[in-house]
Amino acid sequence: MVKKILLGLSTLCALYFTLSATFSLYAHSRLKERAWPTVSSRRIIELSTSQFAIEADYSFEYKKTVYSGMTRFAKPYSFNRPAAEKEIKIIQEEPVIVHFDPKNPAFSSLQRKFPLKKCLHALLTVGVALYFLFLDRVFLEKRMQKA
Repeated sequence: MVKKILLGLSTLCALYFTLSATFSLYAHSRLKERAWPTVSSRRIIELSTSQFAIEADYSFEYKKTVYSGMTRFAKPYSFNRPAAEKEIKIIQEEPVIVHFDPKNPAFSSLQRKFPLKKCLHALLTVGVALYFLFLDRVFLEKRMQKA
């Protein structure tokens, strides 16, 4: 009975992480086109007392239409406001490229990172679920041999 509970829980976890990774991979794959944006502002957002994120507002032109967007840069967040201000200065010196979906240019981002962590979590939880499935099969075969 415990093996079936472990198998069920690990399958639910695997399903959750696999769906999360699939949605992230889909969002990543949609950002196919690139353009040079005009960044209008960068600001620091205090998420908690020890997490400060950076957000940027931008606009870009695609097929003679101007689109605008906002990006909150991904983790790791800064631990304090001075560190976030230093990060903004570093980001300002780098060339900026906006990644967007050519079918829906309103879906855009200044940051396009592959969701490696989510994919690894999905693979690990699927592996654990397969382990419990295999373990259940082995015990089932041993019970059949004893009977």
